[in-house]
Amino acid sequence: MSKGNCYEANFKELCLVNPMSYGEEWVLVHAMREIIQGSEWWGGHAFLLNTDTDEVHDFSNGKHEVYDKDDIYAKWSIQVLGNQTYFEYTKKQAGRLAVDTGHYGCWELKFEMWNTEGWHDYMKDYWVPTHEPKRDMLNKMSDEGLI
Repeated sequence: MSKGNCYEANFKELCLVNPMSYGEEWVLVHAMREIIQGSEWWGGHAFLLNTDTDEVHDFSNGKHEVYDKDDIYAKWSIQVLGNQTYFEYTKKQAGRLAVDTGHYGCWELKFEMWNTEGWHDYMKDYWVPTHEPKRDMLNKMSDEGLI
């Protein structure tokens, strides 16, 4: 499955293509989501959120899809309260991060940043035990020589 272009497409919509269409109530969201509910198959995703109306707009892969925040957050299992799993950026913050990093994101989702210091510890100590309980159980069984 292709990762798509969510970081680039949603950044460009907010900051480059139609910046005058989005006031201060709009933020760029980078969040962890479960690709298929119950699968323990996770990935980062980017989309736009209107913080006044709770409307989510997603411009990924050449589409413009509109959702209700509560409905789509539940469907995608968005991890709002997790450790380094959810970030909202204003237009100005997103622009600054894009300039500083030289890319559209992700900028802070630790799960997606596998080549950064501390990633292995994050995965072992937080991510897998918290969000992948089946994998965590198998890891423990393997460590104990049970499988």
